[in-house]
Amino acid sequence: MDNEKNEKIINASNVGESDVMVTENIVADIIQPFIPLFNIVNRIVEDLFVIYENVIFNRRICAAILDRFEVLQQGVSSLRRKKDENEKKFSDQKYYISWIRLTDVMEDIKIFAKEVTQQSVFQKYSNVQAIKETYDKHIQEFEAACKDLNFLNAIFSEEQREQENKLISEDVNILRYVMNELNDDIKNIVIHIKTIDYSEILDPDNGPDNIRGSNKTVVKKIYRGRNVACKQVQNIDNLKIQAERSILNLFRVCSNVIYFYGLSYTKDHIRLMIFEWASYGNLKEFYTKFDISWTTKLRFIRDIFHGLYFVYSCGILHHDVRYENILITENHDAKISNFGMTRKFNGEKLCQIHT
Repeated sequence: MDNEKNEKIINASNVGESDVMVTENIVADIIQPFIPLFNIVNRIVEDLFVIYENVIFNRRICAAILDRFEVLQQGVSSLRRKKDENEKKFSDQKYYISWIRLTDVMEDIKIFAKEVTQQSVFQKYSNVQAIKETYDKHIQEFEAACKDLNFLNAIFSEEQREQENKLISEDVNILRYVMNELNDDIKNIVIHIKTIDYSEILDPDNGPDNIRGSNKTVVKKIYRGRNVACKQVQNIDNLKIQAERSILNLFRVCSNVIYFYGLSYTKDHIRLMIFEWASYGNLKEFYTKFDISWTTKLRFIRDIFHGLYFVYSCGILHHDVRYENILITENHDAKISNFGMTRKFNGEKLCQIHT
């Protein structure tokens, strides 16, 4: 009798293990169609992080989107880990369709983030308010999709949304100022260049590096406590020089383009263009004189990339990007210079100058 009893217990135990294995296989089969969708969420978060790392404009907007997506990503990881408890969800076709909708919404938001953080912001969103309106629309769609899937943590409270709107409004206001400045300059045929009184330009201490340029026409001076480069203008009517001055005046808002202070006149009536002084000269000279670390090289690449993106965002092509036209400042910032060959996309000259 005891042997018979033990045999029944063993058989019952085997049946239980078999049932568990069957159940696990069923759940595994049910969740399989969702795995690619889970992977899409992870890939979009990774892509958005790269966009955030390379942001030029609207950093807060990108950060706000990334915050929401990362909260969702945590929810997805929890859902995947607790698949046994969510077997009923994975068996529902409407649940699967809701997942497809969520990934589509996230893809659209990622594209939006890329546009508003790079040069596309100038090409697509002529009205800055449209950025905020588009952001709100995307977030409403995202929260609706999250609600359908019960990812309630990714839906912000009123307090969180208020704080988010405050940060985003700061981004939009900054961008509105920049775009107004650029739009005014691009639309106006005449750009007025600041004239600097030559009496404000002082001589620095004597140094071997105070005169530069192939024709020795760039001289180091001091203007209002800052080191500046004074470049002689040989022919004021030369279209190349006119274009260069116009573009430099236009690009004052970009920290990756050499800063242009304005024009000045010596006592001998020689006209000078006043630039930010690049302590280390051009990139070729810097490479020749110093052993550059990989960190510094990557920083130069980033600066040049950002500068060219900004130039491109204004509808302008440089046409002469080479290491002689990349200047290195005292803080090891790489800045784009020499816009004499620059033209708008349509190939027309940029504008006419009044000084």
